[in-house]
Amino acid sequence: MRNAQERANVSGVSDHRELGGNVMKRVLVVGLLVVIGLATSTFIYALGQKEEVGAVESAAQAIVPQIPKVEVKLAIGPYLDHSFAVIGVKKGWFDEVGIKILPEPYGRIVLTELYQAFQAGTVDVIRSFDIEFAAMAARTTDAKIFAIADLYQGYAILGPPKYKSVEEFMKEGMSWSEALQRTLAQMKGKKFGVPTDIAARSFHNLVFTLGKFNANDLEMIVVEDPKVVELALANRVEFAGPGGAPLIVTLKTKGWKPLVTAMQVVAHASASISSPELRGVGSAGWAASSKWLKENQETALRMMSVLYRTMDLYHEDPKEALETQLPYLNSIAGTALTPDTAMQIIDFLDPFYTFEQQLKFFADPNDPLYYAWRYGGHLQMYKEQGVIKENLPADVTYVAQEYYGEMMRLRFVASDLIEKTSFEIEFLPPANRNDQNARTAQELLNKSKTFFAHRNYLDSKRFAEAALAFAKLVTQ
Repeated sequence: MRNAQERANVSGVSDHRELGGNVMKRVLVVGLLVVIGLATSTFIYALGQKEEVGAVESAAQAIVPQIPKVEVKLAIGPYLDHSFAVIGVKKGWFDEVGIKILPEPYGRIVLTELYQAFQAGTVDVIRSFDIEFAAMAARTTDAKIFAIADLYQGYAILGPPKYKSVEEFMKEGMSWSEALQRTLAQMKGKKFGVPTDIAARSFHNLVFTLGKFNANDLEMIVVEDPKVVELALANRVEFAGPGGAPLIVTLKTKGWKPLVTAMQVVAHASASISSPELRGVGSAGWAASSKWLKENQETALRMMSVLYRTMDLYHEDPKEALETQLPYLNSIAGTALTPDTAMQIIDFLDPFYTFEQQLKFFADPNDPLYYAWRYGGHLQMYKEQGVIKENLPADVTYVAQEYYGEMMRLRFVASDLIEKTSFEIEFLPPANRNDQNARTAQELLNKSKTFFAHRNYLDSKRFAEAALAFAKLVTQ
C-alpha cells in the first residue's frame, strides 16, 4: 500500500519537449505503462484517438495559477459505494479543488429515478452503477460514466447452515460447474426471496443459467429488498438473494451462509464480452451528460482527484474513512452500519480500488475485468433480453477509460515537470536564491507536490509549469 509521500515520488521522464498533442500523449503514457508492466496497444490507441477528452494543456507563463470556483449539483445514493463523496465534503477536499457540492451539504439523494433526474437536468453529476446504466442506454446514450470507485461483487444466494455451498461441494473434489449444479439443486421446490432490483435479479438468472437450473422449479417471492431479510429470518423462505450488501452481511451475522457469491462466479470468468460470469459485476462511480463533460472537463478531473484521494483513505485508514462517512449514510439509509460491518462489506462484497489498482481495468484486455468486456457484457445482456434494440459498443456510454487515461497522462507530465523544476531551482546561483521570483517558484513547486500527493494531477501540472517559468525568470 502506497502512502501519499510515495505517490509524490513518481519518476519523471527525460524528454522535456512540448507536452501537447496526441503523439506525445501516447509516448508519455506508454512510458509509464511499460514501467508498470501493463502497456497495451488498445489502451494507447484509445488515448490518442478519442475526442471525448482532450489533453489539458496551458502555456508555461510566469503567472501564479488560480483554481476556479465552481458549483456541481451532485446526486448520491443511500449505499456505501454511492455515498463516498460525503468523505470528500467533510474533509474539505472538494473545497481544496474549488468545487462546491449542491445541494448542501452532500448533494441530492437519488434512489431509482436516475433517468428522470438526468433528463430533468436537476443534477450535473449523478451516481452511477454500470449495470443500471447499461439498461438506461435503451432510453438515452447521453449519460456517460466518467469515473468508477469499486467493483461491486456483492450479490449472493444464501441459505441456512443445513444447506451446502459451492465451496463445500468443491472441497469434496467436484468441479466448479458440478458444484454449482449440486448447490442449486437444493433449491428445487423451495421458496426463494428476491428483491425487485434488476441488477440482483440479473445475477440470480445468471447463476441459474450457469448451473443449468430451471427457475420454474422454485417459488420466487419478489418483495422490496429489506423485506427479503425479514422473510428469511422469519423462516418464510428457505433461500434469499438480497440486493444490498448490508442485508447480505445481516443474514450472515444471523447464521445464514452464502451458498454461491458473485466473487466465486467472477473467478471463473474469461476475458471476453461474451463471458456470462461478468454480468453480475457492477461498478459504482459518477456519470454526466456529454454536454456537461465537454464544458467541464477540468472540473471532472478535479472531482476524480477527490474520488481517488478517498479511495486512498479507504485503503490507508479505513476506520477514519468509515467513521467519516457512516453517520450520514446510516441517517439516509436507515441502517446501523459500524466500521467493522462496513469493512466486511468492502472486503467480502464490494472492494474499492485505488488509482494504481484501476489501471488493469482500462489498460489490460487480458484481464476479465477489462472495462470493454465487463460493461460491454452488460450491454450485450440487455440486447439479448430485448431491453436494448441495437448493438452498442461499450464506449458509447462509458468514457471512464478516457478520463482515467487523461489523469495518467497528467500524472506523468506533472512528475516530469516537478523533477525538472526542482533541478532548476536547486541549481540557481546562490546570489539569486532569495530573489522574489525564486521564492515564488519554490512556493508554487511545493503546492504542485501537494496537489500531486492528493491525486490532483491537473493542478500539479499547472503549478509546476508556473514554478518552472518563475525559476527561469531568475536567470534571465
